Parts: sequence; C-alpha cells; structure tokens
Amino acid sequence: MNKGKLILPTVLTAVMLTACSSNDTTGTTPTQAPSAAPQQSPKAVQEPVSFSWSTLLWNEPPNVEQSPFYQELFKRLNAKISYQFVPSSGYTDKINLALSSNTLADVTTVKQTNETTIVNAIRQGAFWDLDSLLGDFSQFPNLKAIPKDIYDFSKVDGKIYGIPNTTGDTANAIVIRKDWLDQLNLKMPTTLEEYEAVLKAFATQDPDKNGKSDTIPLGVSTEYMDMAGSIIAASFGVNKPQLDGDKMQLQWMSSEYKDYLQSMRSWYSNGLLPKEFPVLKFRQEIDLVKQNKVGSFGVPIHEFWGIQEDLKKITPIAELAIIPPMKGKAGNTAYNSSSGYYGAFMIPKSVSKEKALRILQVLDKSASQEINDFFKFGIEGTHYKMVNGEKSMNADLIKKDIGVAYTIVNSYDKYKSFNSITGAPDEAVKTMKSALDQYQSKMGDNKSNPFSGLISDTNNKRSADLFKDLTTMQNKAVMGQITMEQWDEYVANMKKNAEVLKIMQEFAAQYKLMNK
Repeated sequence: MNKGKLILPTVLTAVMLTACSSNDTTGTTPTQAPSAAPQQSPKAVQEPVSFSWSTLLWNEPPNVEQSPFYQELFKRLNAKISYQFVPSSGYTDKINLALSSNTLADVTTVKQTNETTIVNAIRQGAFWDLDSLLGDFSQFPNLKAIPKDIYDFSKVDGKIYGIPNTTGDTANAIVIRKDWLDQLNLKMPTTLEEYEAVLKAFATQDPDKNGKSDTIPLGVSTEYMDMAGSIIAASFGVNKPQLDGDKMQLQWMSSEYKDYLQSMRSWYSNGLLPKEFPVLKFRQEIDLVKQNKVGSFGVPIHEFWGIQEDLKKITPIAELAIIPPMKGKAGNTAYNSSSGYYGAFMIPKSVSKEKALRILQVLDKSASQEINDFFKFGIEGTHYKMVNGEKSMNADLIKKDIGVAYTIVNSYDKYKSFNSITGAPDEAVKTMKSALDQYQSKMGDNKSNPFSGLISDTNNKRSADLFKDLTTMQNKAVMGQITMEQWDEYVANMKKNAEVLKIMQEFAAQYKLMNK
C-alpha cells in the first residue's frame, strides 16, 4: 500500500510465523469490557469440540488425517478440526464467495479485518462480536497476552471481531555502510542534519574508492520512496494525529509533510537520491545495495543480517550498521512500524454462542507457548531428535506433516521474526533485537501511521479515483518539476472536495472511537 497516500495501514506479506510489522506496548489487557466471559458447562469442556477452519496456505497442504502431528494436536486441544486450506494468493476471492453463499467455516481466517468486504459483512451481522464472548479475558489468558495495540489495530468500529495472528514486533530502520563511514572518517549520525551531511559526503567523496562518481547515497524505490521515506517522514512529525473538530487531516495535507517534501526536494537536487527513483520497482534499491552501489537504505530490522551476507558475497570488506534512532524536527524520531499482525480468526454468527465459546477456548489453548513450540518442532523422535542437547529437526517431514499454514494462533513473542532467521549467528540476532529495543524506546507515542486500523467507507470506495494524482504530485515536488506553491494549491483543492472532507470525518470518528 502506498504510504505516501496513508489511506489504509500497510500490510506486509507474511510467511507463516514471521512478517514485517511492529508494536511497542506496555499494557496487555486487550479490551475495555469489564465483564467475565459466560461460563461453559462441564460436559462441553470434557467432550472434544468439532469445527471447521478455513485458513491461509503457503505450500502443499498437509494430510491432516494421516499426520501424527495433527492427531496429537487435536488431543492436546481437545478438538477435532476440519481445516479448509486455501492458497494465500486466492484467499480473498474465496472468502468473498463464502460470504455471498453463506458457507463460511466455523473459524474464518481473514488477511485483515478492515478489508472492505469484511467490514461490510461485520456491519451486516455476519460475525460474532468477540468482546461479548471474551469478557474480561479471565478465561482466555493466552489471548489476553496479545498486546492491546494489536487488538486495537484489528478492531472494527471499536470492537474485536477477530483474534489477530501476531507476527512479533518488526520495525523499519535505516541502515548505513559502516565501512564507507570509516573510509571517510565520518561518525555515525545521530540527527537528521548529521545524516544529510553523511549522505552528501557519500555523493561527493567517492566512498567506495573506485574513482567514479557513481554511488547512490540513499537508496529508495517505488512511487512513494518506500521504507526509508516513511522513516524519514516520521522524523518531521507526520505521524502525529491532527484532528480539527470532526475532521482528521490526512498526513500528506500537513505542514510537517510539506517540510518533509521540501527536504527530499533538496536531497534530490543534491544527488542524494537515485535520479530514477519513481520508476524503480519495489525493493530494487535492495538489489543495488547488494551490488555495492548504495550507502544507506531503509529495511525491516530482521532483514539486516541477510542483506549484509549477500553484500559480502560481492564485496567481502563491506560492513553494514543499523543507525540508532535519529532525532529530527521538534524532537521527533525517525521511525516507522506497522500493525503487528497478519491474519485474524473470526467466528460467523451461524455458529451457536455455546460452540463459539468452545472454539475460543481451543484458540486460546492453541496460542499457548506449549502448543506453539509443538507446532514449531513437532513430535520428538519423529520430527526432531535431541543431539548434544539441541533439537535436530527433520525439515522435510515437518513440512509434510505440519505444513506452512495458519492452523493455530501464534503466541505473542516480541522477537518472533528474529527467532526464525535461517543461519543467522546468535550475535547477529542479538544485535537486531537490541536495535528493535532501542528504536522502540526512543520513538515516543507517534510510532506508526495514525490511520492504521481506521476505516472509511468513502475512502475504500473512492480513494483510487480521488487520489489518483497524489503520487505524481509528490514525485514532481521532490524532483522539482512543480513548485511548492503548486503543491500547496493541490492540497488546498483536495481539502475543498466534499468526498475528501467526508473521508476526513469518517477517519476522525474512527480515531476517536479507537482512542476513547
């Protein structure tokens, strides 16, 4: 999703248990509902509950009936689950068809709860309001452990309709060529001004010592400058919500965003950005990094080690470093994060209340650390063996018997995306975890897009047309193809548009509902 537009929260592609998302939270109570959940009968608790579950799949589906793992899982969960595996690429169409034909599974996985069709279905009463079933979460301790921020991002109209599948805290950060800094006797930047000075040195002082003026100081790609742009924009304060009565100003309308554009305009004119950045495809700047051409770039922290290893294959002396949180304008920190979940588990109203409560108990147990560890390693002696005190895993058998699909609820683990990086040494993982902690401790209240989790019906229906020129105008402003006065005129005209005003009102109402 175009972060420049800041219309809907970014959804990064998830691969089973890890994804690019982030939340910094101190509280863990995910609902304001004070009442306890309704009690279940002893008989219902004793007998296994049977239910269907449609879920996302990224590989060949496991044969659940013949898998020793799933037979053991069902015993531990006291349940018999009939999974309906659907490839991720066609999942949205499958859910839309199930909605229209009233054939939803007892547990229906959605990619994001704020998808237009899902929101419409919720408002038409298709799914259980889980607040009414979860109560104070006293009977669901593992679901309660999911941070409040993540539940808030996944709410619709202020209520929980789906159990979010957490991906761990993943944050975007700015990375720099440490060996280039050393080559030019430069210090690690601590402010945006110092960072700009470093980029200018990269542009003019031949940091790779190849005798050519061919380095790209700041690697960015795609029509809205991708991750680095959103991180730097945050240092100007664009993540601060701006409410004006019954309207919420869109981020690109703010004076802070204009300041950001003006800085990028200056950086571009000084050769600090790729001349062709609007036409570079998503992540092509990372390809340029690996080719020893880029001095700095934005990336999810958990990808840092892998990119460095690929770079070293071409340039063995290369060394990357994560820049500590930089201070920008008015004390704002260069930082950007996202919702912290991918996929949510919803229960249709076609399921009885008693059965819905039983299902929630199963989901809660599946979110325990015990079940998550079982899902990761499988059965001892079958899927792994203990060798010198370490688990030696049979990856092929795990893939065959367990599969790559959402068949349990992820337990919340802040470092989930760091714990499954193939081949990364302990010291590298420790460095990345430390960087995440450092960013989260410095970035203050406005850590992410304030529109994350907010829903505007008008925006969903009309944004593609209303904002069709936005990216072009942003790029032209950065590249000096329009004046900043022309940018002001564009923003002013958009603020006068009746449908845009309605979008701002709908976002304001949602924001107030989420933050009441």
